[in-house]
Amino acid sequence: MPGPPTHSPHATVDQPVSEARCSLLISTYNIGLSSECCELFGSMAERLAQGRLNRVDLFFHPRQIENRLGADPLTTVSSWFNDEVWPWPGKPHAYVDRLHKQFALVVDQGLFLPLALTA
Repeated sequence: MPGPPTHSPHATVDQPVSEARCSLLISTYNIGLSSECCELFGSMAERLAQGRLNRVDLFFHPRQIENRLGADPLTTVSSWFNDEVWPWPGKPHAYVDRLHKQFALVVDQGLFLPLALTA
């Protein structure tokens, strides 16, 4: 079976994501907000909501908003994630990279912090 085309990052992940039957583990430095990424996240959310995927774990760095994290970075990232990145009801288990200087003050354990997600 031929592999996915490698000319596009979206094409590279689309096939394994669409073929996942139980769970997905995704790690990215730059979480995508393109229409292609929104379609991909939306399809994962739909499959989660319908029970066709049991779990999605998403690890990311909030690169797009790192200059506006403010005094409560977890709340800022959670709101941004729920409103702009993953607005659908089927939510992943999302974890944000805590190596950013503002997160160092929040917690001293682990490399990633779980986000508070709205249903």
